Amino acid sequence: MQKPTLPNDGTEGGLPPGAPNSHKTSGIYSGEELLALAERQRSERIRRGWGRWRFDRKCDCLWYAKPGQREEDAYWIPLHDIRDQEHFYQWLMHLMEKRWVTPADIGDFCRAIDDLKSLRAMGRHG
Repeated sequence: MQKPTLPNDGTEGGLPPGAPNSHKTSGIYSGEELLALAERQRSERIRRGWGRWRFDRKCDCLWYAKPGQREEDAYWIPLHDIRDQEHFYQWLMHLMEKRWVTPADIGDFCRAIDDLKSLRAMGRHG
């Protein structure tokens, strides 16, 4: 049985430059290579942030700053407050009540929690 190939999105082999073995021309990648790519992408998101959300490793917090707002005036969420799914939903509902939070901000918050949860599951906290 032949391995499935990824759709070609205009990059070599269907993966972005810098992907594991992006020099391959066959478009066939192992599960290990795809997991490594996903990990690099997750690490990059954690470093750069999600929309207006940023991760502060020192205090293990997510913070949200409106355009032009200083970091010290931002809205901070300690991640130890989000211990399980119930607490995540409580924070999600709390954020949805804020007039200044947009639907895009909510999606970015969910992506941030998912990325950070994955980081912790792999034993690489913060």
